[in-house]
Amino acid sequence: MAHMEQYVEKLRSSNGQDDEAVSVAISRLADSYYLAGREEKALPLYEEVLEHRKKFHGPDHLTTLTAMINVANTYRSLGRSREALPLQEEVFKHYKRLLGPDDLWTLTAMGNVASSYMLLGRAPEGLTLRIEGFKGYMRRLGPDHLTTLTAMINVADAYRFLGQAQAALPLEEEVLKQYKRLLGPDHLWTLTAMANLALSYWSLGKTQEALTLEKEVLERRTRLLGLDHRDTLLAMQNLLTTLKGLGMMTDLKALAEVALPLYEKAYGVDDENTVWVKHLLV
Repeated sequence: MAHMEQYVEKLRSSNGQDDEAVSVAISRLADSYYLAGREEKALPLYEEVLEHRKKFHGPDHLTTLTAMINVANTYRSLGRSREALPLQEEVFKHYKRLLGPDDLWTLTAMGNVASSYMLLGRAPEGLTLRIEGFKGYMRRLGPDHLTTLTAMINVADAYRFLGQAQAALPLEEEVLKQYKRLLGPDHLWTLTAMANLALSYWSLGKTQEALTLEKEVLERRTRLLGLDHRDTLLAMQNLLTTLKGLGMMTDLKALAEVALPLYEKAYGVDDENTVWVKHLLV
């Protein structure tokens, strides 16, 4: 990193602040900081690149919009979503005008705005955009493309966030069906879709359907990842919660006895998850 910093400063001195090669070098240095997890160092560099590109390329040039995305993404990484949002909205507006509503860059920009709306307490607007984005991916990529299915998951997540589990359910069922067909029953994405569907079944009072899916998720994750993997432990926790809710105390205690030493090893004896499992055995 120090070598890159020295190179940028040398280039600034020799070529001048407004030189395009300097801007490119600064952008690469910012990328290196960002990828190294040093977003606070990357941000002022990305902002400098954005100002340069606005000045010399114009506000709606594609390279300017890419620089704007970099600034917005860095704000998001730093937990500054309110500052990211107006940049994301501007990128979306320009992409829609320049590239069209169904271009993949436009749809990605729309998804970024929707995610920020969800984070900032504007979930109904986020849902509207996610539905629009899902329809765009359906037109552009087709119903069984993995990107379309991800967009479907995002719509379902927004419905669930808004307490509309009944609206989320058919989307989650469709995602699981397609993942099984496209990726196979043991793929980790398939198992995540299965776990999400189980949560919706539970929230809608379909407890036996939820129990069946949660048992399958735990069995497959145990076989694929091992008993002590964090995803397996999460599946175990979900199943324990369901068994407790159904009053199946014999099965609950048998699973809790298996879970407790695994949780103690993974999280520590004083972790809230471990303590919760321990209380199930009292």
